[in-house]
Amino acid sequence: MEKKILIVGTQPYNRNIQSRAFESYFHNFKKENLRQIFSSRNIPPRGHCESLYQITDERLIKRRFNKKTNVGKIFNYDDLQDAPVILNTALSKVSNAKGPLQRLIRKLIWKKKYWLTDSLEKWVDEFKPDIIFIAWSNDFFILKIAEYFSKKLSIPIISCIGDDYILNKHFSLSPFYHIYNHKYSKLAGRLLTNKSNGCIYVDDKIKNAYNLHFNINGSTVHIASEKPYKSFEKPATVKKFSYFGNLAYCRYKSLYSAADISKKLNLGFEFDVYSNQPSKKVTRLFARLDNIHFKGTIPYSEIDNRVSLSDVVLIVESLDDKNSIRDVKYSLSTKVADSLSYGKIVLGIGNKETGAMNYLIRNKCALVATSKKELEDILVHLKDDNLELSSIMSRAQKVFNEDFSLNNSCALFEREIDKIVEEKVKRNE
Repeated sequence: MEKKILIVGTQPYNRNIQSRAFESYFHNFKKENLRQIFSSRNIPPRGHCESLYQITDERLIKRRFNKKTNVGKIFNYDDLQDAPVILNTALSKVSNAKGPLQRLIRKLIWKKKYWLTDSLEKWVDEFKPDIIFIAWSNDFFILKIAEYFSKKLSIPIISCIGDDYILNKHFSLSPFYHIYNHKYSKLAGRLLTNKSNGCIYVDDKIKNAYNLHFNINGSTVHIASEKPYKSFEKPATVKKFSYFGNLAYCRYKSLYSAADISKKLNLGFEFDVYSNQPSKKVTRLFARLDNIHFKGTIPYSEIDNRVSLSDVVLIVESLDDKNSIRDVKYSLSTKVADSLSYGKIVLGIGNKETGAMNYLIRNKCALVATSKKELEDILVHLKDDNLELSSIMSRAQKVFNEDFSLNNSCALFEREIDKIVEEKVKRNE
């Protein structure tokens, strides 16, 4: 029998952002068996859930000054549109804050006595979930909400970890950094080591690190692509390179290096960048070259058309920025699955320690440049048509079918859910 799952995560399903990973887990579930508690201030799009419960920073703060303020708002499937409604509020910067001080301030905003309302309790109780799914985040309240309802209903938690928020420690003189890390690690460890709970990861690299650190036995369920694999057709000549994704973590520098090498060696390559509006610093850097073109953001549904006009699809991370490399050491972007599906030449640029490059190298399914010298060699060979691509493209198809099949990921996830719930029932008998 299909289990009922209460999802707790900051963002609801959205095809245009990272939360589209939910498709890899919930594609086969009936919407009546899924509900989500979320904190994004935007109106969610129609997705997998029958009902969603929104709690925002803004309403939680207003609640302190007016006890009549409703901190929660319910959205039902039939009332939603296919696209999200983006709302900017006065607290947008607080909600998007990244630093330890801001995280600790947000922890205070999300005190249990404010978010735990009769309305939320009733909404969860009437649903009667069998298990709680945490879309892992470095915000305390996501874990706290999941822990509360897990204890109250005596049901297990399955954590989905796609980024590292615990092992990524560095030297800091800020007391807030150490306070945050201590409190967060203690809470996270309590959930992950609870024998009733389970854990899934987006890749083996982060799975191996976390399983070892916490002495647990989580499984890998890759974030699948919704796209079918397209057969590789080698282009007559290589001309256009395309990058789809954000420019953070010094990715813009790697893109600039590729365009700069092409320009200096007169290779004639053009680089199209589809991303959010860059900072002035990035804009000024790109303006130095006439072969790198910022194209802005496009809907996920339009990416296929732009890829069809490209000869090479880029997956990019930093080559040499230590902080950026550390921050994405265990990350495996949804771009990897989609990039392998297109039947195009895939070129990864980035340090070998980053999650994406590690995956590509480990699976031998793309060209990978881990230094500017390697990048130059690959670009020159692409221009001269001297690169042997058949074995790499054959591997790309095999890897895509094994790791990024939607059916495979959904089946693996459903087996994990069944196993965790059944083991919890046995413990209670």
